[in-house]
Amino acid sequence: MTLTFFQATRFLLCLLILTWTTGPCHANGSGPSSSLWSFPPQTTAVVTGGTKGIGKAIVQELASQFGVHVLTCARNAEDLEACLQEWQGLPIQGV
Repeated sequence: MTLTFFQATRFLLCLLILTWTTGPCHANGSGPSSSLWSFPPQTTAVVTGGTKGIGKAIVQELASQFGVHVLTCARNAEDLEACLQEWQGLPIQGV
């Protein structure tokens, strides 16, 4: 998968915001088998454009694998509502 400059920049910005609001992540070797990263309890992430593409993947990974509370948005309400239905039961909130 090739990322465009915009997608890569958005991904890095999301990680920067997450780190800035919660402190650095810690590689501890425990937790989900798919990753070595963990986040402090009560972590909240803001992911813009979280209903499509890499933004959606980030939302799903943070919420399902790490238990991070995620706030996300979309360009239109229909896309956001469809994704919120898909993510039912995960700590994800549309704003």
